[in-house]
Amino acid sequence: MRIFLLVVSAVIFMGGQVTYAQQSGNNEEEIIDINNAISFVPQYIYRGGIRLDYERRLKNDNNWIVFATQFFSDFEGENRWSYYNSGNYADYNTMIGFGLNIYFKKMVYVMDEDNSTNVPKKSIYLAAGPGYQYYFLKNTEEVAVPYIEDGITYYEFTQQDIEKPIHRVGVHINGGVQFALDKLLVDIFFGVISRYSLDGNGEIIRDGYQEWTDIDFSGTSLDGGVRIGFFF
Repeated sequence: MRIFLLVVSAVIFMGGQVTYAQQSGNNEEEIIDINNAISFVPQYIYRGGIRLDYERRLKNDNNWIVFATQFFSDFEGENRWSYYNSGNYADYNTMIGFGLNIYFKKMVYVMDEDNSTNVPKKSIYLAAGPGYQYYFLKNTEEVAVPYIEDGITYYEFTQQDIEKPIHRVGVHINGGVQFALDKLLVDIFFGVISRYSLDGNGEIIRDGYQEWTDIDFSGTSLDGGVRIGFFF
């Protein structure tokens, strides 16, 4: 995970340097047309994840579409969401997952124009769209195994390795302040998420104790963080 983050950081840094060099070599009065951006969201590391965003400007200069890809892994059970989740559906020994959010992003207020590019130095935006996450969990749990003795069915609990999926679907609504420093992208955003967590049978997971940060939580929760990347 650390190596991957170093690679991502290096790519973003080099991308910013290359685009800056391109800008420096052009006529200062020429407006550089920027229609793409790549960024990552560092706070996902806290939950054993990586999020990389790609966004593309639409025909209207104020509208963008954002594809937020996510990858999660925990092969040693280090990031099990809560001590109180023990025995719940989301309890696991190992976990792997991925996700995709799609946002329609609209710049609603420009605070500082940039005469050298078509991206303002400071702007406020609203973004909304659907999201999906899939988690594949493995755990060792007590399972009731039936057996028949003297014509009567009994159950014996044995430890077995089991596999459990979690499907999460929801809607994200965010607002944020975006800064464009040359080609460097810095974005501070906040908002809410409304989503449902479903088991392998497509039923809502209803564990006895859930926090809004748990991977099996259903309901409305807060969203927010920082994005860092570059335009091109």
